[in-house]
Amino acid sequence: MVLRGHLLDKRNYRSLTLIDPVALSPWGTPLPRYARQHESIFAGLPDFIQRAVVPAYIEGAVFTPLSAEAMALYAEPGFGPLGQPAFWRQIAQFDEKYTNEIESKYDSFRCPVMILWGKEDKWISVDFAYKLAAKIAGSRLKIVPNAGHIVQEDAPEAIILSSSNFFRTPEIVENARLQVGRSLHRDTKTAREGSDCQCVVTDFLKTSLRRAGVLQPSAAGCVIANRLTEDPYCGAERNEMRDQ
Repeated sequence: MVLRGHLLDKRNYRSLTLIDPVALSPWGTPLPRYARQHESIFAGLPDFIQRAVVPAYIEGAVFTPLSAEAMALYAEPGFGPLGQPAFWRQIAQFDEKYTNEIESKYDSFRCPVMILWGKEDKWISVDFAYKLAAKIAGSRLKIVPNAGHIVQEDAPEAIILSSSNFFRTPEIVENARLQVGRSLHRDTKTAREGSDCQCVVTDFLKTSLRRAGVLQPSAAGCVIANRLTEDPYCGAERNEMRDQ
């Protein structure tokens, strides 16, 4: 959805971090490929079979076995008279046409891109990580060892560390600086007074530049941001930025 939003619907982002994305064809493990052709049969499986199949399918997405509690979070929604048909219905809707429509546009990203990929991904081979990185000029590729498709379960610390370093890169900091200007340009109609303007800027800094570690919380932050009201970029066409 994020890739299609950026490449087809022209939605802008400050940066994109893609974690084992479904982005290149062909994709899908044998079970979904078969289930797509026989949705009604799988939707009608006896409950005890469903409760064996779903966890086994999910287990293939991690390198380290999930705890019973974590497995329940992923599997339970796929059980019961509502959950079981919904589980197979969503799989039946898997269609490579959605990725085929954007693959040819991977050379037209308008923001910095980082790709994280579990080295032990059995759902989508790590080979696709290198192929995707080659298609996205300037992208940063990080291969996460001892991690499968659900990297957030196998190596959450790798996501945090890589993202933290990524958000501090000069290009993303500059995008954040420009967004400050855009934010002020939008809000000056309702925040004409200097003190009000400083409040708007301070809130923005807390959720962007300060989070990135670029500015420390201080009165100086307001002064720096206020200067951006004179930035030539503020006069450009407003373009909503979304942080991923």
